[in-house]
Amino acid sequence: MSVRAVRWVALAALVLSLALVVLGLVLAAANRFVENEIAIYTVNLTVAALSFSTVGALVAYRQPKNLIGWLMLGIGTLYATELFAGNYGVYALLTNPGSLPGEAVGAWLTSWVWIFGGSLVLFVFLFFPDGRLPSPRWRPVAWLVLANTALAVAPFALDPGPLSEFSERVHVVNPVGIAGNAGLLDLFSRVSFLLLIPISSALILALYVRFHRARGDERQQIKWVAYGVAVFTLTVIVASVWPSLDGSPVGGALFLVGFLA
Repeated sequence: MSVRAVRWVALAALVLSLALVVLGLVLAAANRFVENEIAIYTVNLTVAALSFSTVGALVAYRQPKNLIGWLMLGIGTLYATELFAGNYGVYALLTNPGSLPGEAVGAWLTSWVWIFGGSLVLFVFLFFPDGRLPSPRWRPVAWLVLANTALAVAPFALDPGPLSEFSERVHVVNPVGIAGNAGLLDLFSRVSFLLLIPISSALILALYVRFHRARGDERQQIKWVAYGVAVFTLTVIVASVWPSLDGSPVGGALFLVGFLA
């Protein structure tokens, strides 16, 4: 594929992400009188979708061979999908029941797309800033992150029971749930959580190795990423110490500060 064609793909992906955000916000406005969980995170999802998609499209357009741009563009599109699918499901199931087709699919996407998007962020730190691994010896780490992504997503995407985001208001069952695998999916969830410890350590080490080798602009880029991670980590710690902040305006503001950093 030519460079020009690849650039058109990047722009098309950005347009898709923006369209999903706009449609999601339109549906959110229609759902404003209906109590729903997705409304709490509308601002967060909008900021995440726009920031990742825009930066990703810029990098992919200017440097089509750099994986970072495509990763960030994919992450932004996933967050945009979460915003749209969540509000679509609320509208079709609660605001105006039966008015739109595929309401169960929208609810299903809401349950796991945000986890997929968050998991892909880990790859950004592993491949930053040139879109390549620090060396071929880091391939096992990349495969471990990929495996952990699958383990994290599976319990939410394949849970055979009712979809938790809507279970208290309306009965909607996971359309792709695999019956009889609750124990296995629970094991996946536990293993995924435990793997975050070695994965986080490996990503920090990867940035350190790159920083030690880097010179000039690349060294400055890694510094800025380290500053951003520090701010985000601090906001997560604060929210963890005070669980009441989750979903509150103050908690949302802290998340946005850390996320944008």
